Amino acid sequence: MDSDASSKNNRKKRKQILMEKRRDCCKGRFASINDPSSSSGKRTCSECEPAFLCGNIHRPPPSPIICVPPGLHNLVALDLGFPEHTCQFCGAIFWYAERLKSIKSRVPVYSSCCRQGRIKLPRSRESPQLLQQLFDYNGGRSSKLFRDNNRVYNSMFAFTSTGGKIDHGINNGQGPYVFKINGQNHHMIGSLLPLDGQRPHFAQLYIYDTENEAANRISSVGASALHGTIDECVVSQLITMFDEVNELVKVFRMARDRFSAGETHSLSLVLCGKRHHDELQYNAPTAAEMAGLVVGDLGNASQQHDIIVEYQSRLLKRIDDFHPSFMAMQYPLLFPYGEDGYTLNIPYQFCPDRPTLKRGNVTRREYYAIEGRKIVSAIYCGCVYMY
Repeated sequence: MDSDASSKNNRKKRKQILMEKRRDCCKGRFASINDPSSSSGKRTCSECEPAFLCGNIHRPPPSPIICVPPGLHNLVALDLGFPEHTCQFCGAIFWYAERLKSIKSRVPVYSSCCRQGRIKLPRSRESPQLLQQLFDYNGGRSSKLFRDNNRVYNSMFAFTSTGGKIDHGINNGQGPYVFKINGQNHHMIGSLLPLDGQRPHFAQLYIYDTENEAANRISSVGASALHGTIDECVVSQLITMFDEVNELVKVFRMARDRFSAGETHSLSLVLCGKRHHDELQYNAPTAAEMAGLVVGDLGNASQQHDIIVEYQSRLLKRIDDFHPSFMAMQYPLLFPYGEDGYTLNIPYQFCPDRPTLKRGNVTRREYYAIEGRKIVSAIYCGCVYMY
């Protein structure tokens, strides 16, 4: 107990000395900045660099402070440095302060990315050539307009809409507009065809009046207010691209072909919520495995997590959060192939040199933390998705 108390006191003393050095350094720098006689407000304190050393770990000094309001000279600048450390298992970039403090190691160890190598997901497919060209920062005017309006283009091709309990009363008074929802937002899907006299929206655009599909998609997002920012040629190219590579689009095109052949009654589309292949292999599903067309009464054809899209209805159906196509139907530019997202029971990889976790499966947050990092990495590599 005496040795533990002594170590704790020593840590406190070292921390106190370090904070005093930082405070003295910041005071000297603030004084040089506010002193009119100093040359162009440059830092003159020679202790500024050593003050931001913590043990053997070098941290870069903070950016120069332009001015200091009166009465704030005693504030201590908080410097976290740059995110210059990487996970040794997956390469994710971190700040030093995000390390696992329970593990005493010369090399910082991080766990919020891949759980120290326990999460292994398949490599993302290279995005289609058209998307690479549209997201290329060296592209022409159409590429710039696409990047500036990528959310509008995504809404044009989304199968589902977002829903939630919107609080409209918050905007009754004065002040800027506020969008507020209560509870959890969710995704909704309508019927295969719109009601008589109504315009098609979302998934219906893949089935109804496809001869004028580009014009219908532009009008569905109110693009008249975005005149000059939406390129109809780009919309037509995206239609062709999704027809060729996106498995979900192929499913809805099958329904279109059945309607074109005269089968216009009692036809429903069932998007399966469970894949029949081994989920450990992460195989990309095919259109035949993802969905099926059912004529007449469904009966017991549907199972848990299935999405049933009826022939014609005025009601919207909420999609189960655990459906494999939950994200691909809302963000087609992020998932251009219609690939599956998070599913239940994705196991952690066994690591003999690390302790076994109580929870044996990957959570949704962990899954999309990895997927989001892969998308960001793709942006910097030029093979971009979106956002």
